[in-house]
Formats: sequence, structure tokens, C-alpha cells
Amino acid sequence: MNYLKWISVWFVAAIVTLLLVGTLNYIISPYNSPYRRLSEINYFSLAKLLVIKTFQVDQLEYKGLVLGGSRAEFGFSPEHDYFIKPSYNYGSPGSSVYDTKLKLKHAIKTNNIKQVVYVADYGTFILKKQSQVPKDLFADGQKYFYLFSTDTLINSFKKIFKTGAYPVLSNGQREHFHRQKNVNEAGSHAKYFAIYKDFYKGYYPAYQYQDTKKNSFDDFEELIEICYKNNIKLDVVFGPSHVVMWEILNDTISYSKWLKWKKDVVLSMQKVSDRFNKDPYRLFDFSVYHKLTTENVPTDLKAQMKYHWEPSHYKSALGEIVLNRLIGESKFKEFGVELNIDNIESHLNNQKNNRLKYISSKNQ
Repeated sequence: MNYLKWISVWFVAAIVTLLLVGTLNYIISPYNSPYRRLSEINYFSLAKLLVIKTFQVDQLEYKGLVLGGSRAEFGFSPEHDYFIKPSYNYGSPGSSVYDTKLKLKHAIKTNNIKQVVYVADYGTFILKKQSQVPKDLFADGQKYFYLFSTDTLINSFKKIFKTGAYPVLSNGQREHFHRQKNVNEAGSHAKYFAIYKDFYKGYYPAYQYQDTKKNSFDDFEELIEICYKNNIKLDVVFGPSHVVMWEILNDTISYSKWLKWKKDVVLSMQKVSDRFNKDPYRLFDFSVYHKLTTENVPTDLKAQMKYHWEPSHYKSALGEIVLNRLIGESKFKEFGVELNIDNIESHLNNQKNNRLKYISSKNQ
């Protein structure tokens, strides 16, 4: 009897503990969805970012998405007039093309997606790992696993005490001034730029994930196919990182391979459009030599850059200019070039020449 009694006590205690964990996680809601409406600023661990964003995508009937890595997450507000409302920034750090494809597939299942801006980055095509998506993230019932998870409980306490904070707006975009702390700690924008000098070390200049040996362009072409099949308006953009980033890339991989990637993206999009007998989706290159991307990098901590945090990530103000350009309402009408198979070669030659002029001007 005593043995059965203790089993009963432990069983009841386990049930009560599980219910308490679930209730506490429900109330605090560190992932903020699908159990509660979103707060304006969410605090959570970076490791759970993709989990959180997937839950948020499941919460509302979104019609538009921003897709890509952290550059997309930083730079593009889904509140802009470009987007159908409601829209969501589904960008997340380190997202491979494969991850982006998975996120789009999931979003289509749970939302009526009509519009996508995909911020295509060379680095996401040449990653070591094909995926950083947690196993079974998109499986049915996963939300209940996270609700009763002790890991979620830990993040609940992190949210309470705002430790390991990673602020993201309720629309999925990174909080606009999050990077200022990093600039301050570095001592200036120039010193923060210097931290990125080894950014591309460890990348492999082939369109192949090193762990699975699969081709990243297969994922890219499938992403485009998904948009055609679901009548989604897609715009692909090469984002306006600072030109210093392309010199960092040149030092590690080579500038010419980056330009070749741009051409390969154009050819790939044309190939898929031909397969569907459709016009190619729009592709704009904003990673060009322009006064917006060659912004002066101040050495004084008190001097702030208007459009960039560091060479890789640009501010929402620059993302707004890009989106204005996409809807034909930008005062910077010469910023960004719409690419196609007819102008890609001349465009790349122009970029080579503009790069030489930029380097020459910096050496004077």
C-alpha cells in the first residue's frame, strides 16, 4: 500500500508540476505566441528566435512577408506602404536558403501569403550548415511541447528579468536601436566595423552546404517555384550593406565570385520563369556603389551613422529607401538597378569600375 501511495503522490506531483510549468509559461509567454497577443518588445534568447517567430507567424493571418537573414530582419519594416497588411518580418540570423524555403512553406500553410520580399545574401548560399531550424519545428503539436517545456520556463524567467535580451518588434523586425549598445561598447562605428574584418572566414565559395553537400540554388529555385505556384508576388533584392563589406568579402573569398553569384541568381530566376512560362520576378541590386552605401564611417563615438550600424547590417531608414524605390516613390531614383539577363553583364562591369573609383578615392 505504501508503495502504491508513493507512486500516486509522485504521479499527482508530476501532473501538478507540469500544469504549473504550462500555466507559468502561458502567463509569461516568452515566445508570445500562439498563446497571447504580442507585446511591443519581446525579450528572449537568440537560440529560440526562429521558434518564436514561427509561433508569431501562426498567430495572425499575414498576407506579406520579409524573408532572409539578419540583414532583412534589421532593415525592413513590414509596416511600410509597400506591403499588404498585415505583414511580418520572418527574417532570422544565419538563415540559409533552405531555412528560408522552409519558413515560406510553413507560412503558406498557416496564412494567405500574397507578397514576399526576399533579401538574398551571398553568404546564405555558401553556408557550412544547410539548416539551423530546430527539428520538428513545423510539426503539428509542437506548440504544446514548448508550452510545457522546462526550457521555455527558463526563457520565461529570462523574460521577467530581461537577461539575454534580444529585442524584436511585434511585427518581427529587429528593434531599431538594438545595435547602438554594440557601437558604444566598441568605441565608435569605425571600431565596430573593424570587428567584421574576418566575417567571411569559414565560408566556402561554392553553392553547396558543407554538411549535406546539397546545392543551395536548388532551394532558391524551389522557393521561386513555390511563389509561382501560389500566385505570390515576389521581389528579390540584394541589400544595401556598406561597401566595406564587399572589400571584406574580397579579402576572404574574392569580389569576382560575389559578382558571379549575382549573375547566377539572375540566370536562375530566368530559368524558373521560363519553366512556368511567366515573366521573371523582379530582382533589384542595392549592393551598389552609391552615396548611401559609401556613407562615411566616423571614428568619433559621438558621431552616428545615418544608414548603417556596421558593414553588414543597415538601419531601417535605409530599408525604407529600398522599399520606396520598389514602389517608385524614392527621391533616390538612381539608387538600385533592376537586373535581368539583358543588362546583367553591363551592370557587373559598371560595378567593377565603380569599385576601382571608390578604392582610388579612399587611397588619395
